[in-house]
Amino acid sequence: MFLALWNYLQGYVIIRVSGFSTERFVNMASYRGIYMWDMDMQEGFVYLKVSISGFKMLKECAKKTGCHFEIIERRGLPFLIHRYRKRKILTVGIFAFVIFIYVLSSFVWKINVEGNERISDEAVIEALDKEGISPGTLKFKIDTKYASKKLIEEFSDISWVSVTVKGTDLFVKIAETIEKSDIKDNSPCDIVAKKDAIIESIAVSSGTPLVKQGDVIYKGDVLVSGELILKDGEEEVGREYTASEACVFGKIWYEFYNQVPLSYTEKVYTGNNKTDTYISLGDVILNIISPDIKYENFDTEKVYEKNISIGDYKLPISIVKNVYREYRNEDKKRSEQEAKDITEYKIEENIFENDCEGDITEKNIEYILKDGILCSKTTIAVIERIDEKLLRSDLKLGTD
Repeated sequence: MFLALWNYLQGYVIIRVSGFSTERFVNMASYRGIYMWDMDMQEGFVYLKVSISGFKMLKECAKKTGCHFEIIERRGLPFLIHRYRKRKILTVGIFAFVIFIYVLSSFVWKINVEGNERISDEAVIEALDKEGISPGTLKFKIDTKYASKKLIEEFSDISWVSVTVKGTDLFVKIAETIEKSDIKDNSPCDIVAKKDAIIESIAVSSGTPLVKQGDVIYKGDVLVSGELILKDGEEEVGREYTASEACVFGKIWYEFYNQVPLSYTEKVYTGNNKTDTYISLGDVILNIISPDIKYENFDTEKVYEKNISIGDYKLPISIVKNVYREYRNEDKKRSEQEAKDITEYKIEENIFENDCEGDITEKNIEYILKDGILCSKTTIAVIERIDEKLLRSDLKLGTD
């Protein structure tokens, strides 16, 4: 980060080198101590960045290798000052801005959490905050090794963590422990119902079935027992406990209720817009153009956002432009058929939201129009797999 800032303050140019000995050109320049970086080969050309002082030394390298180079872009503070050299106030402002940016770049402004699945970003950020690490913390005050250690102590689900600072961002990379399975493959267990249903089919590979097709069962009911009764003729001689295995499908009934009004209000844009431009500095907003918005109804849309960079270093500053679009509300009416079409769409949403995971075998919709509102009751029958294992933790495999 500091190197990027230093390069910007010193000034540098991006050049394109061509010729049959571009590799020799680069090697000769490097041997002579010319500072170059970000070299890239594209379509037979070599693109690289070189300091102003180094650029002046390249002519001899080009002459000896038979290569040619040209400036693609000039970057840095010296070129900026030269451009505005006759505007003293602006020049002073540029210096002040650079110092301001330098100070800002000494802080962490954003925390990024990666690799977490069971642990939320908010929990990690809150744990770091307890250790004094949050947006706005000076970077030199952050002990990344200590922060990693504290996160491992705080969360038992973390097996490894890396905390690093890059630019004004703090990155937390997490490797979580392997989630333990509730049921081991050979652990004694029953098969129970996940939902209320009517048994549609049952196929048992191990265990004792307790239900049959057509039975009404409720969530939590045991469908297949892991207990096997051993008999000698009619006499019970012992019991054995096994890991039940079965595939059970059940018919589940769902009911959904929806309402669609025949009279409604629609948003109609007038074509009147106003623009607001501001600088975003972390959580701080500095308005550049702040219009007086007198619209009674309007939507806000972000149409432009540009991050500020110094050289190749991205700062936590961005210029944002919003457009405020005025609209008016118009009263409209829809037909009963249009309301039914909307109801069908809502039913699809109901099915998705309720995790109906099987095949729909029956569907019935009842409509009633009341006070200008089309009310509906939808009943569907779904064939779903309803079995899940329940560990018998007090038992061990084998014979009792």
